[in-house]
Amino acid sequence: MAEVNRVAVLKLLGGLPTKPPWPSGRCIFRVPSTIRRHNEYVYDPQLVSIGPYHHGHERLQHMEKFKRWYLRCLLDRTPNPECNLSRLFEVIKSNAQYCLDCYSEMEEDTIIDIDKFIVMVILDGCFVIELFRKQAGVLPRHPDDPIFTTSYMRKILLSDLMLLENQLPWFVLEVLFDLTSSHQERGNTSIAGESSEMMDVRFDKGVMRIPPIVILDNAESLIRNLIAYEQCDGTCKDKITSYAVLLNNLIQSGTDLDYLREKGIVECFLSSKEIHVFFRSLYNDVDLVYYTYASMSRDIDRYCRSHLPRWRALLLTDYFSNPWSILSFIAALLLLLLSFLQTLFSIRFAC
Repeated sequence: MAEVNRVAVLKLLGGLPTKPPWPSGRCIFRVPSTIRRHNEYVYDPQLVSIGPYHHGHERLQHMEKFKRWYLRCLLDRTPNPECNLSRLFEVIKSNAQYCLDCYSEMEEDTIIDIDKFIVMVILDGCFVIELFRKQAGVLPRHPDDPIFTTSYMRKILLSDLMLLENQLPWFVLEVLFDLTSSHQERGNTSIAGESSEMMDVRFDKGVMRIPPIVILDNAESLIRNLIAYEQCDGTCKDKITSYAVLLNNLIQSGTDLDYLREKGIVECFLSSKEIHVFFRSLYNDVDLVYYTYASMSRDIDRYCRSHLPRWRALLLTDYFSNPWSILSFIAALLLLLLSFLQTLFSIRFAC
């Protein structure tokens, strides 16, 4: 009995991993099931797979032909296509483990061997680079390329490329771009820094300044994927989640939305109810650890609790809610002034 227990113990001990389940360099995550369940559609690519998570799905196979065609077009611009492809293969292979470690979850049957993984990375990476070059006008577009002759393909592709699970390591794109670019193209290309102007909401002396936001039909997919990324990456500060919470707090009724539209802050084609549900549902089952606007919210709360803003709000609500109320208020002031003057003159002449 003791020997049997020892065998079981040794078997269990031998099966215990010595490294964390997730590599330290992970930066491309699968959407947690608790978040995904609220709207699975917005997390899955509809047309093209980039990276290993959705690679091989039958409904995405049509775009594999485009990837190979784009790679051929890229190589045909080089003096020696075979030599250049070999160079791409060597560089990616030397960094294959680093690339694999960027993914938080890799199913055992997703990639059969390292060579297939490298081929996938080259095809996907070169496709993205060529697509952006053509989109930016750096390269001419083929007249028979349906990606640019049919509006729906380009629109869906750009949405697919913004999905959390549909990414390549940035290192891969940099390497492939450098290896496939001319000296002139590399010299004319720069990488823009992070822009957070849209979320630069401020409150000062009773005035809240909110940069304009345009809510398009792909807004839910984009924001949900960004929030999912914030939930997975411990270095993020919940900026997108905080922004969704802030807008949800601001838009509580149709009047709120109409006011924001009137001020040019929100531009959309949804009703106030749909907008409220939209922002409220974005952060279901989300853990908001760092609320970006916490300090500003406290300032607003203190301001609203002071007497002057409350009196001002009461005056606007009760007396200046519409033009007729304003006219009535002015008329009352005039009558009061005339009565005062009449009394004053009566006293003066009596003396």
